[in-house]
Amino acid sequence: MTLISIPGCCTVPAILLLRILPGRCFPRRIFVLLWAGALLILLAPTPLASPLSLYGLFSGSLPTAVPAEATVLFSDTAFGLWPLLCQAVTALGLLTLSSSWLLSLLRLRRARPCGEPAVRDWLAAHPLLRPLRICVGQVPSPVCSGLLLPRIILPADFERSDRSALDCVLSHEYVHICRFDPLLKLFFAVAVCLRWYDPFVWIAALTAGRDMEYACDEAVLDAGIPARRYAAVLLRAALRRSEGLPVTARFTAGRIERRVTRISSHRAGSPLTWLAAGALALSLLLCLGTVPKSAQAVQRSARVEFMVSDPVAVRGPDAWTWDPAFPSRGGTANASDPK
Repeated sequence: MTLISIPGCCTVPAILLLRILPGRCFPRRIFVLLWAGALLILLAPTPLASPLSLYGLFSGSLPTAVPAEATVLFSDTAFGLWPLLCQAVTALGLLTLSSSWLLSLLRLRRARPCGEPAVRDWLAAHPLLRPLRICVGQVPSPVCSGLLLPRIILPADFERSDRSALDCVLSHEYVHICRFDPLLKLFFAVAVCLRWYDPFVWIAALTAGRDMEYACDEAVLDAGIPARRYAAVLLRAALRRSEGLPVTARFTAGRIERRVTRISSHRAGSPLTWLAAGALALSLLLCLGTVPKSAQAVQRSARVEFMVSDPVAVRGPDAWTWDPAFPSRGGTANASDPK
């Protein structure tokens, strides 16, 4: 039976509210980590337990998950077909994601290394433990890909002689690589494929992608690049045709007006701001994304009791899932009954 996590459904609106309230003082990188934690809570097969859970304040017992079947149709046949539909759509989504990822890798492999003096100087000024390469390929906008062997791929018509624009673009992609953002994007895509029926998973994954770009903008500005120059490069990137490549982080101008507004009003955060933001984010995940240990123990015992009890007596005539091992509705055949 597929379940929708109630703690996860409470965590996502809380992050959205927190995303609005602090304005531009809250580092966006913290929100990316918050969305990753919320997706882990939504994907967890059983609710996570913590003594800091706010659900322990309620006197009555609250359910920690609701069946996804209850949100579709209230028909016997629908409930029997729903698990099969979930598996089919999930398998199709994962197959599509894998195919798109392989095709994008094959496409990016055609990129050739770029050895111009401006690129070599930038690489010398930005060391990385992993071998970083800068290539030129047939891509509509700069992208980065790879985990152990990362690459930054520039469009073939990109003006590599403009050192200021090159510094802005490469610095943006460099932040993506340092933070393993391509891996995070893969995790977000897999989460959507696994829980495609949960709207909170879609909200978390899509908003996390936007916050990821905002976080990279903030990191580039904190590194010392002037905001006016960076905004000008971003506006020029808006003129390029944006084409999505799965499992890659790219320098595009999505939501350009909001990004330019944030760039123009950006202020570098102090270490105290980062510490307070991290503590608040961790507290939110522990308080809203977990359940009391007593509730987790009750759920486990109820699940064991459900498995060992008579399925027909527990579920009633309208079963939410179908199992061929369950007795038929017409009654069980007893060996002692006369034929």
